[in-house]
Amino acid sequence: MEAREEEEAEDPHAVVSGTLPVNHLFTQVLYDACATHCFINPATIKRLACEPDEMDVQLCVATPVGLIYQIEDVVRNCLITIHDKVFPIDLVLLEIQRHDVILGIDKTTIDSKRQLLNLVTPKGEKLEYKGTNHKQATLIILPEHLC
Repeated sequence: MEAREEEEAEDPHAVVSGTLPVNHLFTQVLYDACATHCFINPATIKRLACEPDEMDVQLCVATPVGLIYQIEDVVRNCLITIHDKVFPIDLVLLEIQRHDVILGIDKTTIDSKRQLLNLVTPKGEKLEYKGTNHKQATLIILPEHLC
């Protein structure tokens, strides 16, 4: 995986940011249409009072300044609430800048100009979320052999 600034990403407009509750605690969240995993800042885990578990495999994450991290911890079944709809999501621990959580959720589309996220709930309901309009960092997944 690679962490890049929004303007460096292949599709710099494929993100929506905003404030959402994670386990009932409001957090700064970035939805990244290219992310295949969801991430959480370790400082946010302390605020949530959650205990991370070890993953079955390690993830390789590269930062914009060229640092590479081997990530092996995850917080399982965190509850993200969007418009009273709950999404149980596993969040991988990663030192994130400028926000608490990065989400990559299946079955979504983004209108980046209007900062709209359209997604489908676990029960199949369609949902729209309006984000904010400021730049954030984003993660892009790379093949493991490039780490």
